[in-house]
Amino acid sequence: MVHGNTYNPRPPTKLWFDTFGGIAVSSLLICIISGIILAIPYDVSKAYLSISQFILSNPGAVIARNMHYWSAQFFLVFSILHLWDHLRISSEKYTQASIWFRLILSLFVIMFAMLSGFILKADADSSQALLIFRSLFEEIPLAGHPKL
Repeated sequence: MVHGNTYNPRPPTKLWFDTFGGIAVSSLLICIISGIILAIPYDVSKAYLSISQFILSNPGAVIARNMHYWSAQFFLVFSILHLWDHLRISSEKYTQASIWFRLILSLFVIMFAMLSGFILKADADSSQALLIFRSLFEEIPLAGHPKL
């Protein structure tokens, strides 16, 4: 029975910081918008040159690039914090295994997207990272080059 204004449709929560998920989604939206802004002048065949020219010719491009980088970092961190917070209070105790599989898989997709974005810069650091990950991938059984 509801008396006056005592009805609260939101159940009480034991989460430390109830907005980890909200910050993660907001960071993702900022990352998508800034990524679209950065993708317009990006040329795959001349990646490093196109990024350099874009940054030198447009002072706002530095802001867009930094927003893209930091929002991606925040998205990863707050997604992990959001997952950890739910695991800590066991709020998802009766969730199906298939949903947990998709959630854990999504963390790997997030990390892959961040790594591929880092490699797309085509500077010296990202070229070295590409060589390292390519050699690591080749060592994976049944996925890399077969050993003769």
